[in-house]
Amino acid sequence: MNLPREIKERNKFAHAEYVIFLPKEWNLESEKKEDQWPIEQLRSVGRLALQTDSWLAYRHTILANSDSSPLAENTKLNSFALLCAYNKYHELTKPFKLGLFKTIRFYQLYPLYQEELDFKLENDMDALLDKIGDENLNPIVQIDRTHYCK
Repeated sequence: MNLPREIKERNKFAHAEYVIFLPKEWNLESEKKEDQWPIEQLRSVGRLALQTDSWLAYRHTILANSDSSPLAENTKLNSFALLCAYNKYHELTKPFKLGLFKTIRFYQLYPLYQEELDFKLENDMDALLDKIGDENLNPIVQIDRTHYCK
């Protein structure tokens, strides 16, 4: 990724992988948009830094569709926050070192409602995370989860 000079010098954030946690009953074999959006969004986010000649990391937010429409007809979620990824044991996923100069960081796509995205943009990620609360920050996608900024 094309990092700002002050970050590039530390060479810690140039490489990233993005993950999204789905419920075990999610049907990835289906071709319906409501089942396929997680894969489409992972691909889209993975390309975004290259297409914009920029970078993506923890605390960044991404609008899924340019018209702010929901991810699918069965949800009103329409954007993502990039959070630190956790494994299935709810432990923070550690960066993966490839040699001396290459480290891959893992970020989780956490779906947001438009009002939550707006709140984050007007305040900051810490304010949004405080509003959601650690006890409510479930890493597994819930298409109808509680709305924290209504």
